[in-house]
Amino acid sequence: MRNLLKNIFENCIFNFMKNKFALILALCTGFTFTYGQENTSIADLCSNGKTYKLVLHSSSKFVDITPKDFDSTGDPYFTHQVDLNNDGKDDLIVNLKDCSDPTHCKFGVYIQCEEGKYISVYKPEYWLPSFRISKNEKGWKEIVLYERDEEAFLQGKKDKIITVKDTLKFSGKAYTIK
Repeated sequence: MRNLLKNIFENCIFNFMKNKFALILALCTGFTFTYGQENTSIADLCSNGKTYKLVLHSSSKFVDITPKDFDSTGDPYFTHQVDLNNDGKDDLIVNLKDCSDPTHCKFGVYIQCEEGKYISVYKPEYWLPSFRISKNEKGWKEIVLYERDEEAFLQGKKDKIITVKDTLKFSGKAYTIK
């Protein structure tokens, strides 16, 4: 019991350095807390989450996704093959070909667990196909989404046509709007 109390106290001091609220909760409840990005391992995500088999076509950017749990009017294809979490494996951002109009389609973000096996870390949502990936060298990269300002376009304001809509940041289990 003494060791348990010592561990709780040591964890409380550690958490205090990060967040005073966490210290109060830890003292009151005896729980310790993790903080998303720093403490989430890919192995945990892969073993606890729904996995997908993604097969890339060798002669194109098309991709087969199993199970297919999304609507699609065409063949999904990857727009980015990039290491989003700095683990040395290529992850995929996929245009799922479910489009509300010619400029907005649903995109999914898939993190590679092992060869051909991925987890989805973003609930597919409509994006303008213009976005960029941050150059974070240490943790998870951010995904910056853009949108087209129709009013600026109609008014001829060329420098205001494309603006930042949202930034997606990894929260520990999934990408969410920052």
